[in-house]
Amino acid sequence: MFFQQELDSATLDFDKNLHHELGLLLRKQKRTIAIIESVTGGEIGYRLTELSKSEPILVGGFICKTPLMLIQLLGVSPAAIREYGESSEEVVKEMIAGLQKRIKSDIYLAVTGTIAIGYKCNNEEKYKEIKLTGLPQIVRQQATRTTLMYLKQWLTSGGIT
Repeated sequence: MFFQQELDSATLDFDKNLHHELGLLLRKQKRTIAIIESVTGGEIGYRLTELSKSEPILVGGFICKTPLMLIQLLGVSPAAIREYGESSEEVVKEMIAGLQKRIKSDIYLAVTGTIAIGYKCNNEEKYKEIKLTGLPQIVRQQATRTTLMYLKQWLTSGGIT
């Protein structure tokens, strides 16, 4: 029991530090984010909303839990979903392109069901697929944390202007 409490406390501290550092970085770079979430169910949007002070960091987004929502809300091609799968790089790129048409932002982020993360800022695109297993709540937390860690890494890698 004591070990679990210590682990939970360390995880909360890590998450608070990660959110704080990401918030500082985004405010310093004067960046805004638009997001599409699936497996994380809005958790990333919630975390990004927490980062906002006077100016918003998260400008908007969608939670799309089914292929039908990707098609209807974002204009993703049904053929691409059938041919490549919902979490493929091709579909993630279409998701981001659809988001760009609907929301003006500096950064576009997509997180899919089997956990593929797509990122676009200016003309730079990144795609990362991760395999997470476990209970849905644990997977959601891990996917949220992992996505925010990658976002921070991508923003500090020097390749994004």
